[in-house]
Amino acid sequence: MLMGEPPSPNLVTVMFTIDSMANARTIVKLLLDKKLIACANMIEISSMYWWQSKIEEAEEVMVVLKARKDDFTLIEVEIDRLHPYEVPCIVCYDIALGNRPYLDWVLDSTER
Repeated sequence: MLMGEPPSPNLVTVMFTIDSMANARTIVKLLLDKKLIACANMIEISSMYWWQSKIEEAEEVMVVLKARKDDFTLIEVEIDRLHPYEVPCIVCYDIALGNRPYLDWVLDSTER
């Protein structure tokens, strides 16, 4: 499949931020064990944001997950359950285009 062809239906990238690599790994391992995600990328980042009427700065980890869209609610529940933040950033993006063998691998890896 060429990059311009539509992907397999209903694949998404889910992104969340968290306070530490250890906490990121704990959540990712649980999601992998449950076959809710195919993989995760964990990237250390510097963040700035509004919190309680002040601009805050923090070192965080951004986690990027590849998954089936139908599993987003289950993924969100698991992240929220284990996440230390009061209001965690958990967002989901549809995958519009992609390398077909990779997208097929995501589907195969998340089949339950």
